[in-house]
Amino acid sequence: MGMHIPILEQLRSGVSYLIQLDAIEGLVTFPSFHTIGALLFIWALWTVHFVRWVALALNSALIAATPITGTHYFIDVAGGAVVALLAVFAAQWLSRRARSAPRPAAPDTQGAGLLEPAE
Repeated sequence: MGMHIPILEQLRSGVSYLIQLDAIEGLVTFPSFHTIGALLFIWALWTVHFVRWVALALNSALIAATPITGTHYFIDVAGGAVVALLAVFAAQWLSRRARSAPRPAAPDTQGAGLLEPAE
């Protein structure tokens, strides 16, 4: 059990509780990094045919189990999905932009413009 789970349980119980600002790791659960990572793995492995379905099954199970453990709400999972989708769209947009950008001229390899040795 993670160290943050008792803190989350106390916060959810409604009992007054003092949060120490120097020990807040695990309290910020939005967005779910588990969901972000799982969706990015599915996207990255989708073109690898022999692991596509295994990646989909395992990472879908990870996403499904995320709110069950008690440290995430469903909105954390939804937020993680939005972040992952934005990352995929940004990566695709940047990739298309990089492919369509003009390439710098190749250096002249035929000797023109090269420094001649001094006599």
